[in-house]
Amino acid sequence: GFTVFAGFQCISENEERAQCLKEAASGRLHILPLDITSEIDIHSAFLYINENLPDGAP
Repeated sequence: GFTVFAGFQCISENEERAQCLKEAASGRLHILPLDITSEIDIHSAFLYINENLPDGAP
């Protein structure tokens, strides 16, 4: 299976949805905060994804 990274603009407002997604998915689902208008969020997401990609992933 694939590793999936799901970005939520406001996790606190979508916590219930995020939790449902995590429960329905395998352990390869990562949920992270991501406001695409925020350079800080984009950079943080980039770093998180690079650190959590499985070995051999492009």
